[in-house]
Amino acid sequence: MISWERFVILLAVGSYEGNVLSAIFKPYTIGVGASCTIFALIGALCVWYWLNYHRMGQNRNIFLVFLLLIGIFSVMNIITATNIDVFGHLGGLLTGPPLAVLFLRSSNFEDAVK
Repeated sequence: MISWERFVILLAVGSYEGNVLSAIFKPYTIGVGASCTIFALIGALCVWYWLNYHRMGQNRNIFLVFLLLIGIFSVMNIITATNIDVFGHLGGLLTGPPLAVLFLRSSNFEDAVK
């Protein structure tokens, strides 16, 4: 179980890094919204699924379909909409997995020691 402090760090760093990547590749545009943070959470969710795959039983296929649908709809949205900040989404998505590995591995280790 991840603590709320680590969850807030994941949200803040995912949002920050998404906006930094957006500012690097599109310096003269303004991005608004929490989509960087949401994509950081999606990246962390993928890592959580990978780490807990063996514990999920029959639900693993349902969860995999859920993740695939999120990916398909995200790609469709990027292709069809012209005002989507792709680099912000990508920055959040690239930030979520490393933080999730760090936080989830350390929390699983803490649970095993108790």
